[in-house]
Amino acid sequence: MFCEKCGHKIAEGEVFCSNCGAQVVQQEPEPPVQEVPVQQPLTEDGMCRQIIGSNSDYYLEQFVDIQAGGKGRINWASFFLTLYHAAYRGVWVNWLKAMAGPIILFVVCVLVSGFIWGSQLLVAAVLLAVALGASIWGLVSSILFAVRFNRVYFDHVQEKIEQNNLKPDCSGGRVALSVLAYIVAAAIFGGAVRASWASGFLIGLAQLFGNESAWTDTLPEDDMDAEEELPEETAEPVNVADYAGYWMVDRYNSEVETFIGFELVGDETAFGMTANASWDNSKYITTIDKLSLTLNDDNTQATGAYKDSHGNSGDVTVDFEDGDVYLTITAAGGDHGMAMTREHCTKDPFGASREYKVAQQETQPQANTQTQQQTQTQAPAQTQPQQAAQPVTVADPSDTLYSYVYGLNDAINAGTFSYVASTLLHGSSAYKEQQALVSKLYKQGIKENVISVEVSSQKTSGNTATVVSKELIGVTYKDGSYKEIPQSYAYHMQLQSDGTWLIDTMTEQ
Repeated sequence: MFCEKCGHKIAEGEVFCSNCGAQVVQQEPEPPVQEVPVQQPLTEDGMCRQIIGSNSDYYLEQFVDIQAGGKGRINWASFFLTLYHAAYRGVWVNWLKAMAGPIILFVVCVLVSGFIWGSQLLVAAVLLAVALGASIWGLVSSILFAVRFNRVYFDHVQEKIEQNNLKPDCSGGRVALSVLAYIVAAAIFGGAVRASWASGFLIGLAQLFGNESAWTDTLPEDDMDAEEELPEETAEPVNVADYAGYWMVDRYNSEVETFIGFELVGDETAFGMTANASWDNSKYITTIDKLSLTLNDDNTQATGAYKDSHGNSGDVTVDFEDGDVYLTITAAGGDHGMAMTREHCTKDPFGASREYKVAQQETQPQANTQTQQQTQTQAPAQTQPQQAAQPVTVADPSDTLYSYVYGLNDAINAGTFSYVASTLLHGSSAYKEQQALVSKLYKQGIKENVISVEVSSQKTSGNTATVVSKELIGVTYKDGSYKEIPQSYAYHMQLQSDGTWLIDTMTEQ
């Protein structure tokens, strides 16, 4: 303190100035200055809590672990609540990105399979299997997102802090919107699935029944009338000479239970046929001799009236379609008739021609017998010597081979061993083995067709014969697969008293 008059420094406690004697004026002490509190900025911990809201202690603990290099733990709320939890925490976009792949794949596969199941069932089944795989993929993706959720949410909170956006994440409004979006999406998807599967059903029905009214009903009448006025296409006449040769009724896909073979001869100027049928290993034979057939304008059909060797009469109709022959015969008035309706026929030089010729040969003894009977009537004295000296006609062993191969084919397809039993020696090893084979293959759903069969060698010695074959068999398995199997067997046969040969053993070559 200094004197106000002379400026001399006054010691503390002096009342008068020691220099000029002036009285010292005492100053009242200034009141202490009070500090005004200043609001401190929020720490990062506080900002995180403000953004996180509820359950902040749990997430801060996880954030510390993540910052320390930890892997983080699975967030069970994210796993069980999926989109709703992600929407509540504000990371629903991240959830959609993680789940987009399996969701899109599932939806596409289900919808496409619905459209095609009626017409392409196998492809639809494959697509449904892929949809099942997409569901598994979605479950795995949901688990992985739940495992990574705490890290995803940590990055989300840090991004908001950097943007100085401290708005709390927790939002019931977003949850409500996500529930509404799920309901709408489920309704749209359900309607699309029902529509696609209904369309697939209608497409399947249209293909099954060949119904064209579904689109012809929508055409304007003018268009339909124009369609009717289109000129008819005229096909070139069939060259019936191409069909000349030996044929047999296809017993693989036929209701006919016997062998029926026929020969087509001639051309468009003169066309005809002969036919033979045999029952019970040629015990009964029916013959149609030299029947003349009349062709229609485009040579696609030939017809004629006949009378066979057993007193049957009727009409024969032969249809020619793209290289195939279909045979229809009506029969009345006798027994062992060849009646059939549009049976598919097979052209086979190794089967049809051979059996056809055998059937023709079998008719000769009958003719000879009739001649002998007439002779006996004219000359009774010679009756007994002729009957005693009548020889037994010995068949060709290869005939038994052909009958066996085709008969076994029919027996396997129908599950009826009797179709082939007549070619096998009863009680022999071949008889027992083939009986078991027919039962086994029929139960397995296997179908066979004879593609070709021929004799590679034949040897006869007294009452025994051995015939070696070369065969090609087409096999269709229960699952629809197909395979052609070449095979060769040595068939050992014994001569019977009636001149026929029966197989007793067979060995694979």
